[in-house]
Amino acid sequence: MQPKRVEQSDGQWLSYTTYGEGPAVLLIHGITMWSKMWLENGVVDAICAKSKVIVPDLRGHGKSAKPHDPALYGEALVRDLVSVLENEEEKEAHVIGFSLGAELALKLATSQPEKVLSLLLIGSGWSGKDVMPIYQEFANWARETGDLMTPEPDYDALDALVAAMPDIIDIPREEIERLRLRSAGIAGSEDPELPNLKRLVGVLKGFELAVLSGVPHETSWRDPSLPSRVENFLKLSFKDDAF
Repeated sequence: MQPKRVEQSDGQWLSYTTYGEGPAVLLIHGITMWSKMWLENGVVDAICAKSKVIVPDLRGHGKSAKPHDPALYGEALVRDLVSVLENEEEKEAHVIGFSLGAELALKLATSQPEKVLSLLLIGSGWSGKDVMPIYQEFANWARETGDLMTPEPDYDALDALVAAMPDIIDIPREEIERLRLRSAGIAGSEDPELPNLKRLVGVLKGFELAVLSGVPHETSWRDPSLPSRVENFLKLSFKDDAF
């Protein structure tokens, strides 16, 4: 599939790709990654026969704009996701995110709940300010190993994104308590961000958490069980029983 592009009012742009037809499903990748992660781990193939899968590259990643100014990140990342949905003439979507993508998915749900039909958070969730060192570690790791990645990251863009993360994380409890949607989480037992998903149990109504035994953060996105877990989540989330 050929990537599409949507321009933003701040001069930046988003690259994204769509697969299949049906109820909209928005997949949001993690930091230092790009949209192709959802093809590599088999999730797109598992769900595109019965849904319209929308897979963006977040700004600072992949084929999207990579500004170096922290002021062009933060909540702008959430506005980008809304713009992609609007460009596809989708009023709402089932939203699934990994790591940074999970943080953004939760922020999208609390800031614009009318656009999120269901929410699946993988490898991260309701993070506080204590997650900032972890994000900086990711940015540092990219500088050390980025020459082995395809595409090679823009390191200054990642630093700018990390600097603006306080605008995304530490969502007030009452905003999460107000959500009324089907939700679930998946994380490895060895993931340092597992506590940020456990925090949601009993706060986000109906939230269910699955823990992958022995799995760390960096490999949970390609756990062999993930495609079927995503498919089963959507099967229960779709009102029309499309699956």
